[in-house]
Amino acid sequence: MSRLQAAGILEWMKMLAWLSALALAACGGGPAPILRNVPQPNKAAVAGAAAALAGAATLASPDDAAKRQEKGKAPDEKKPIEVHQTVPPDVLDRLDAKQAGGASGDQRGKDGSGEP
Repeated sequence: MSRLQAAGILEWMKMLAWLSALALAACGGGPAPILRNVPQPNKAAVAGAAAALAGAATLASPDDAAKRQEKGKAPDEKKPIEVHQTVPPDVLDRLDAKQAGGASGDQRGKDGSGEP
């Protein structure tokens, strides 16, 4: 790492330390919080205003609200998938024979070595 990069990292760390100290003081980490006298909104009034606004928007254009809900849904129709690979019929015959009579299907390979 070059000296220029190290100096840049040190400056960045100093700035981060000052920002952290300011955030700590604003949240009440010091003797008295900075935002202590700021009035707090009534939470019930804010919730009521948000509900009234949502109701008014729905009454103004109910079709838009339905479109927004349907936009996030996945389509019900599935697109057909083209399959380019098939299973050879002898594989299915061996599986059927194995299920029907234990291991009565031909388990040897074509060269007779005994490995499938």
